[in-house]
Amino acid sequence: MRKLLICVFALLAGLAPVPTLHAAGMDSGPAANARPVDPDYESGKKAVEAGNWKTALDSFERVASRDPNNADAQNYLGYAWRKSFRRRRSTLRGSTSCAFFRARNTEI
Repeated sequence: MRKLLICVFALLAGLAPVPTLHAAGMDSGPAANARPVDPDYESGKKAVEAGNWKTALDSFERVASRDPNNADAQNYLGYAWRKSFRRRRSTLRGSTSCAFFRARNTEI
């Protein structure tokens, strides 16, 4: 029993300085998977916030062509496509129903 207690205390004494060494000035540095700032990505985010879908699409398509594995850029690209399609659909809604009506009634 005494040997077990000595081993436990020795183990705890050995692990005690590890957090203090890290806090004493050892810089962990940037995250290993941190990406450098991409100006097209940043301009695309600003365009999305402003609702400028064409600029956002252009910016995120450039980012996606350079880095196809960038999930954030792909997500923003899909969002901008969806928003820009919704906007176009609302402006075209009247003309498409008119074209549908003409296609079904050919005698007009």
